[in-house]
Amino acid sequence: MKQKILVILMFGVFLALPVQAQERPLELNTAGHAELCSLPGIGPKKAQAIIDYRLKRPFTRTTQLLRVKGIGRKTLKRLLPEITVKPLASNKRLKVRTEP
Repeated sequence: MKQKILVILMFGVFLALPVQAQERPLELNTAGHAELCSLPGIGPKKAQAIIDYRLKRPFTRTTQLLRVKGIGRKTLKRLLPEITVKPLASNKRLKVRTEP
């Protein structure tokens, strides 16, 4: 009887652990559409706007996200802990993840 209770408690603790589907922070220059949509306040249209912007000019700072239509200071403030921009090598092509 004690073993059953212990197993149930262990299973309950396992279920209570937070599940993180993606690695955080998310890299703006390589994130796919679905990954961008997983960010708070970013839907399909804003995700596509981010992708369109970075195709013209890759991000070098997270604050450049303000240049994307539909993203203001409040949204950026909410996103800052969730996003990052890694420096790009000037002679290497940008590698973009495709959808899984």
